[in-house]
Amino acid sequence: MRKLLFSIPALLLLVSCASVNINSQRLSQDTKTYKSFLVIQSNAEDIFYEWNEENYQYILFGKFNDLDHDQDRKMLANSLKRFMHPVQLRFVNEYFPIHRPIPFEDFKETVEKLDHEGVLLVHTREKWIDEEYTDSGRVTRPNTEYHVFILDRENMDMVWLGKSLASGAGVNDFQDLYNAFSKELAKDLHLKGLIEKTYPWY
Repeated sequence: MRKLLFSIPALLLLVSCASVNINSQRLSQDTKTYKSFLVIQSNAEDIFYEWNEENYQYILFGKFNDLDHDQDRKMLANSLKRFMHPVQLRFVNEYFPIHRPIPFEDFKETVEKLDHEGVLLVHTREKWIDEEYTDSGRVTRPNTEYHVFILDRENMDMVWLGKSLASGAGVNDFQDLYNAFSKELAKDLHLKGLIEKTYPWY
């Protein structure tokens, strides 16, 4: 118990060291509040605009389940589950084999069968490390940039979109950034009326 009590303030301290800015807009006038999301992650170079086969080929095909970014997806998934609780999250890559190309129709069919109220698409645009050399030695600072979208399950129309930039301090690693980003994302979605107030678990 003592170890757990220590880990909670330590985690909060590390999260507070990171800076996160989210610029977002709610596009729908609907007052719907979402209790569950299907989370899709991508690291594609192209930009997502709408839900259709063309955008799937550019943004998701071979990207939502690729081997190179599997560890990053797991780390971000853990952060999202922690800070968006009690919103129920499913992660689409868990329903497909890793590092295998999935045709759009197969992907669409599986997504339509899964239980969720909306799609949360987290598109990593950039991930990099700033380096600085001081009298004390080398200092590294992690950074990430995201495009984030919420699509309503009924018609797959976009109801919210945002751009986020997360920057860490010398004491931070990327897991700290994922935690800070997830915390601020949950806060923004709540303020926009898209989810109920979250109660993070540690």
